[in-house]
Amino acid sequence: MDWTIENVLEGWIADRKISRRKLAFLKQMHNLNINSGGEPLICPNHISSELDLPNGSSWPLVIADFLDYQESWQVGHTVIKHKMELGEHHTFEKLPVESKIINELNVLSDLISNEEISESRKDFLLGKHDERLGNMEYVMVHGAKYKTDTCPDEIIRGLNKFAKTAEYPRQLDICYPYWEYAIAFALDLINWIEKDEILESELSEKIDQINYQMNYFSQEFEIVELF
Repeated sequence: MDWTIENVLEGWIADRKISRRKLAFLKQMHNLNINSGGEPLICPNHISSELDLPNGSSWPLVIADFLDYQESWQVGHTVIKHKMELGEHHTFEKLPVESKIINELNVLSDLISNEEISESRKDFLLGKHDERLGNMEYVMVHGAKYKTDTCPDEIIRGLNKFAKTAEYPRQLDICYPYWEYAIAFALDLINWIEKDEILESELSEKIDQINYQMNYFSQEFEIVELF
């Protein structure tokens, strides 16, 4: 039987398994979608609902979301690479979909995808920003070197792309892909979007708080080499 996008996804829905060849087939279809023009076809509702996507979703979006899901499962964190690739070449109606589990990764991924955020999730990011500032101060005031973790590249690229779209005059430095900066930058970006006018001192207020803390204790984040 010849493969189609529909029967490949229906096969996955049936047993939640997909071969490498079929996955490569979907990636090939995704690459074709990136470069194609015209109005995309709509995926049948029985497939989009099984993939937890809204009814009326387009085939290109369904394929991109499925590929992101598969890669997320393999690497252990949320991936939005394929949807971002698709978004650079196509314009779709925005259908806000939020992850059920609240953590830094999911909240920032949803912010990038939906280009909006609820008050409760903004409060969550503010709490995480304050918590990380507190952790930094506690570690460094006791004379230790502050060590932290990096966030996925897709988050840094996604936030920078969102900032460009919002005409926010700042970008995250990809050589410092740390959660402290990603969360602070997201909060500064949200502040930029929500206010009609903004003081220059507020432009990068949260990022400045991170930098002030590091400078005060004469410490700095290590550069992450890109390969």
